[in-house]
This record gives sequence, structure tokens and C-alpha cells, in this order.
Amino acid sequence: MEKKKMSVAPRAVLPVSERSEAERSEAQRSGETGKTGAAPAAPPRLDAEVSAMPKRRSFTADYKKRILAEADSASEPCAIGALLRREGLYSSHLTTWRQDRAAGIDQAFSK
Repeated sequence: MEKKKMSVAPRAVLPVSERSEAERSEAQRSGETGKTGAAPAAPPRLDAEVSAMPKRRSFTADYKKRILAEADSASEPCAIGALLRREGLYSSHLTTWRQDRAAGIDQAFSK
């Protein structure tokens, strides 16, 4: 079988005066107003609810001791995960606090 080469003729661009009413240029279809089509840059909107520099959380010694006691007394497999979700903590918090407790660092609990 022979492959036939099909030639595709480029579409001619008609001047605005020769276009039918149904045809529009790209600028008219996209709603562009300027030459570049880019909207004027608006100043960035700042969210008043979010501070520029987030404050690092700090936990009291009593809080750490209470959470560790609750985690150590957890009997169900998913109880620790539920505790972490409820308190908004990560498992690394428990790991670090347990290591500090095992090392006998009382001042670590006062951070």
C-alpha cells in the first residue's frame, strides 16, 4: 500500500472588514483589552487572619507529663493515634518527650 501525502493548506487570515459576523479573532474571543492580553497587576491581597511569622508552639511541663501519662496508659491500638489527633500533636513529640523523660532531663519539660 502506498501512503498518500496529504497537504494541508494554511488558513488564510482575513482582514477584519472581510470576516463574517460569526468569526472573531483570538483577542475578541478571550476578552482581551490590551495588546498583551494580560490584565493589569492588582496589588496582592493579604489575609488578615494569618500572621506573617507563625508563632512556634510551646508546651508546659504539666501538659507534657499529662500527655505522656495518657499515651502510656493507652490500651487500645488506635488510642494513641486518637490522642495525637485530638491534641494536634505528632508522634515525634511523644518520642522526644519520652527520650527527655528517660534521660532525666527535668528542665526539658519546662521548655
